[in-house]
Amino acid sequence: MTRCRVSLGTEMKRIVVFLLTLVLFLSACGSETHTFVQSEKGGYLDEDTEILYRALDSAYEAGRAGNEVGRFTVEEHNYINVFYAIPDMDPTLFLTDDYGDVYYAGTEELDASRWDIDTVLICRLVGELSEVKGRFDAQNRADLVSAVHEAWFAGEDLGSEVFLLETAVACYPVKMGCAAYPNLYYAIELRVTASGSVYLTDKYGKRVVLPDVALVEELCEVVGYELH
Repeated sequence: MTRCRVSLGTEMKRIVVFLLTLVLFLSACGSETHTFVQSEKGGYLDEDTEILYRALDSAYEAGRAGNEVGRFTVEEHNYINVFYAIPDMDPTLFLTDDYGDVYYAGTEELDASRWDIDTVLICRLVGELSEVKGRFDAQNRADLVSAVHEAWFAGEDLGSEVFLLETAVACYPVKMGCAAYPNLYYAIELRVTASGSVYLTDKYGKRVVLPDVALVEELCEVVGYELH
């Protein structure tokens, strides 16, 4: 019984600390935007809350941006970068900006390979925006969700040299999400090359994976790409 009370007390303290931090953040917001500065430790410091945010890997994307939180300004260069909350996510931990980057203030490492992936979005690029062509989740297509996750995180990395030899002729964003981080996705790309090969890659082609034929055919069918 004593250990149960201690455990409960510890958990309550964590909840109280979280709530106090959130209240302080929201009260600091008021109706004015916060001032962000570049930190010597790397990342951006919110001077109003003293929370330090660091950019996550470019694979992490916000599903959409919420209310403006603050701005980083370099007046002599007429440069402004606006930071936004991410809907349904804790703004003391996660923000996004005008460039679509995601910033994280947590101490625990964020590793999408350990996520319980329950959603996969298959998209087409329309200009610089992603248009969702297929939305699959653990209820309607658990097999596809699992296949995409396994192909990327467990597949053999062929290396970036592949794209030194082949030219991409089509590219489709593929985004993985989980219930623990609503409106946060881990994004990779389905790339079709001039030779007809189809790969899964990161945004910069540093990691390249060759998925099995069945998965390639289904993903291409979703986006309307006809394989030859």
